[in-house]
Amino acid sequence: MIETEELPTLQLRTMLATLGVDTETLGLSPSGTIKPPRSKPRSHDERLIDGLPTFELTEAGSDQGDLQLGDVIGQGGMGVILRARQVPLVRDVAVKRPRAKAPDAKTTLALLREAWITGGLEHPNIVPVHSLGRDDQGAPMFVMKRIDGIAWSELIRDPSRHPGLGAQQDALGMHLDILIQVCNAVAFAHSRGILHRDLKPDNVMVGAFGEVYVLDWGLALSLEEREGVRLPLATDFHGIAGTPHYMAPEMVEGKGSRLDERTDVFLLGALLHEILIGRPRHGGRTAMEVLACAWRAAPVTFPDSVPAELAAICNRACEGRPELRYPSAEAFRAAIEDFVHRRHALSLIDVASARLDDLKESVAAFQEGDDEEPLSARFAECRFGFQLALQQWPESEAAAQGQRDALLTMADFEIEHGHAHAAATLLAELDPPDPAANRRLEELRERLAAEQAELDKLLALDRELDMRIGARTRAFIALVMGVLYAIIPLTTSYCIRQGWFEMNSWTPLWMATDFAVLLGLGCIWARESLFKNEANRRIVRALWSLAGALFMLAAGAMALKQPPTAVMTWELVLFFLFTAMLAAIIDRRLFASAFFYLLAFCTAVVWPEWIFEAVAFGNLFGCLAIAHYWKPSAAPERAGPKPPERRLKGA
Repeated sequence: MIETEELPTLQLRTMLATLGVDTETLGLSPSGTIKPPRSKPRSHDERLIDGLPTFELTEAGSDQGDLQLGDVIGQGGMGVILRARQVPLVRDVAVKRPRAKAPDAKTTLALLREAWITGGLEHPNIVPVHSLGRDDQGAPMFVMKRIDGIAWSELIRDPSRHPGLGAQQDALGMHLDILIQVCNAVAFAHSRGILHRDLKPDNVMVGAFGEVYVLDWGLALSLEEREGVRLPLATDFHGIAGTPHYMAPEMVEGKGSRLDERTDVFLLGALLHEILIGRPRHGGRTAMEVLACAWRAAPVTFPDSVPAELAAICNRACEGRPELRYPSAEAFRAAIEDFVHRRHALSLIDVASARLDDLKESVAAFQEGDDEEPLSARFAECRFGFQLALQQWPESEAAAQGQRDALLTMADFEIEHGHAHAAATLLAELDPPDPAANRRLEELRERLAAEQAELDKLLALDRELDMRIGARTRAFIALVMGVLYAIIPLTTSYCIRQGWFEMNSWTPLWMATDFAVLLGLGCIWARESLFKNEANRRIVRALWSLAGALFMLAAGAMALKQPPTAVMTWELVLFFLFTAMLAAIIDRRLFASAFFYLLAFCTAVVWPEWIFEAVAFGNLFGCLAIAHYWKPSAAPERAGPKPPERRLKGA
């Protein structure tokens, strides 16, 4: 509140004195309504007054007459409002009549003008006037709809008295809805060229079912000459009228030529001010101080509890210079409606912002191995909230930034944990894109691509060393060779003992040739399996190396003139070394085969005469062991640790 000594009091008093305003009287009623001097009826008005019909007043319970008057339900400076019953229509109404039993012509005209203007404004937010007439004493009275409700000023003091507030518990929303309906009534009056001039909470009634009515049009002025409008013109008005707590600066100056629709816009802004902080726009201990405050019309700094957008709307409506205000009641109403429409969006933004804070805290505290589901749930909640807010308020920078922060927070999390596809999906929704996040995503993709290339190499190597490939073929070849090279030595031994055959120095060479031929035929027959991967090719190369070693051993024995049986004994050593190397390099289970060749070698050394039987034993059981361990159901997957059989997550 501005202190008295800060005001240009002397200048204001001088101005009011030129308007004929008694400042001493003002000092006695700081919150009262200042009424202009009442004009005398013109001859035309007098003829209209004389032509009013006379109401027949009857006692309660009678079915005759026009009206049955009841008790007083309200009164003002010149009039009183009574309960009444309209007999012909059998309905409850309200009747307004002068307080004095014999009113003067000026009071009569003021009352009738109120009836004329109210009756001429047929609008849902203006009390309907049913009829106008006089009583049997000639005093004017008009019949209007009876409103069962409460003054808006009472609801501002105690919002719980509103009949519909209990369900929603939203006092601000209730008051804004009332204000919007007041704007509708004022805008309608302006469309008819009528200015209210005394908008305040006391002059707004809220019905039992939420109906809103703008009352007391006694200070109304006409903004232009119109046929049928029996109000004084604003341009003809010279003086001060209205309620100081809500007045626009031009109302204090008292120049009717300066009054227009924007004057009522100021009063609407003053109503919004009282909604927001619970007290009138202009303060002061005396009416003089209040008028001085109204004259200055300084902007108000609202408390933090008041929504900034509403504060801005209020200050614009209450600008001291009319050209800076909203140009019309419709424009002011539209600003309020926009706020109401966005108000739910603001609530959604607040909730979504809280969820976003939770998401950021959860991301910061996340440890590898934690469940990601709670993060996804929090992200979905805040993102959905911002999306809903943007649907209701597409221009909201807060909602757009909140959604962007949520997307970036989750995208950074996905990048940090190597989920490139998920991060790319999130970043694709950003408009405009975020260069830093996109750079991090590209770095992740490059790293994942390099890791994937290494993994592909490992997978390819794994396939090359996979012993499952060709296992059936290898097992079959080992079984055939084991049986065949068991039968051949035993047959040879039998033939020699029967004298049918005699070994010579060429025999080992022919046996090596026989092995090479059989190996070649096997490679041709099973070429698709034996050359399908590196593991099989290594085994084939090892077998050809064994065949070469057999030729070298046979040739060396011929050169050294070693007996064939000695060559066969050393061949057992060769097969032992061959199977032992396969066991060490490819499949350690083949040590069983090497054991059988070692056992055969030892037998041949101790009992040379049983060399053929020892060779047959070693070949049969050594190859059977190979066939057993290499059968498809028992073949090892590979000769070393197996890399993962999937692509990198998020690649």
